[in-house]
Amino acid sequence: MTDIAEALRTHILTIGGVSGLIGGRFYTDVPPQGAAMPALVLQLIDSVGNEHLQGSVGVAETRVQMEAWALTRLGANAIIDQLRRNSPNGLVGTRGTMTGVFVHGVSTEGGRRYDRNAPADASDKWRYITAQDFVVTHDEAT
Repeated sequence: MTDIAEALRTHILTIGGVSGLIGGRFYTDVPPQGAAMPALVLQLIDSVGNEHLQGSVGVAETRVQMEAWALTRLGANAIIDQLRRNSPNGLVGTRGTMTGVFVHGVSTEGGRRYDRNAPADASDKWRYITAQDFVVTHDEAT
């Protein structure tokens, strides 16, 4: 069975509004140094399996942080706005099989968070980050 992070990555790249903004610039954990902008970064935060008295029910809730990186605040916000839209034009409410993983649903958790990253060189090209957590309820790997 495919890893939930890879399943999400593959699915998100099929959402036209997102892929139109980031192209193929979608990374896990951190963008590579010198990565072109805008980009999207996925980080798994935690995953909790659901259980009952006789053990696992085979379903997990995984919290995923999505960070949109761009050269402007508006650019970073636009990527997160697109992800927050309802399925099929966004990620929220997605249900079905994603690259071998059955997803029962996707919702947002908490509000947006904002940050910025100073240029490493002497330029004035700051990178702006808008982050949003999502909870993905999915079948666990067997």
